[in-house]
Amino acid sequence: ELTINTLKNSWLSLMGLLISFVIFPAATQLIFVSYLSAIWGVIYLSSKPNNEMLNLYLAFKVYNMFQIVLVGRPNVGKSTLFNRLTESRQAITHEQSGVTRDRHYGKSEWGGKEFSVIDTGGYITGSDDVFEGEIRKQVELAIDEANVILFVVDARDGITEMDSAVVKLLRKTAKKVLVVANKTDNSTLLEEAVEFYNLGMGDYFPISSMSGSGTG
Repeated sequence: ELTINTLKNSWLSLMGLLISFVIFPAATQLIFVSYLSAIWGVIYLSSKPNNEMLNLYLAFKVYNMFQIVLVGRPNVGKSTLFNRLTESRQAITHEQSGVTRDRHYGKSEWGGKEFSVIDTGGYITGSDDVFEGEIRKQVELAIDEANVILFVVDARDGITEMDSAVVKLLRKTAKKVLVVANKTDNSTLLEEAVEFYNLGMGDYFPISSMSGSGTG
């Protein structure tokens, strides 16, 4: 009896949908497409691990907010700065370079204004990393999404060849780029950071994402 009733209900629902297509084609098609999109979204998200589902949710939630992206070569402290700005530990930090490969999204607030922060993997060229091409693609996509770019460099290392490669990438965009000299942990490094003027990207901002100095 349950099967017969189910078949009847399904048949009636199908007939109702077909009639609606004839009488109200545009509205019914919109509802149908929305319904299918919702089903696809549930199926797609349910196939993702929990951390990836969270990242997809955050990406959707902050999409319409003012966005800042952190860009730079590997191991300059982008993920530590991301965690500092978002007051979280969402991004993995490690002394070994290349730990971050995908984009990570988070929310931050400054002066009562909310904005989103995008963390990216270390931008590299000419390495043996099999993920190099995908990392570059993720960085370029994040730059396209963002309103402002924070170019993170390491005050302890000074300007490197990989920093120069990032500069070449950033010169292709008309978006605002701010140079952030991370790991400026003492007065000596603060004085030596003037080297970053040689990048030709304008003023630089000395900070320490580990201690929070200069990050507000």
